Amino acid sequence: MPILILTTTIIWALIQTNNLSYITKTFTPFLNCIQLPGESITALAAQFIHFSAGYAVIGSLLAQDLITQKQALLTLLIGSMVVITMIYIKYSIAMYIGLFGKLGIKITLINCSASMLAKTLIIIGVMCVF
Repeated sequence: MPILILTTTIIWALIQTNNLSYITKTFTPFLNCIQLPGESITALAAQFIHFSAGYAVIGSLLAQDLITQKQALLTLLIGSMVVITMIYIKYSIAMYIGLFGKLGIKITLINCSASMLAKTLIIIGVMCVF
């Protein structure tokens, strides 16, 4: 809960002081390639801290009409790909190696690849259909 409150407050302050525009200008060229506005970088950064912080930022951006529903979905999906990767690195690799030895590395790679493929297909679907 403290992370949610802190992150939401920081994003609100950035929006109110117009400092968000400086951050978004930096990332806009890259994010435009994947149909996202520069404002999405704040949600992606928040998701690296904790997934719920990313959701809170998306809620703030939607409430301020800075992003559309499609952009919110894409941002959360892309952010979740990073979160999944971090979970595999932090927890799953160690658990699978502990349980299966060297085979644990292959299991982790297969599971992570399947998760990334599923997210990628969903992202493509959102980009094409929504």
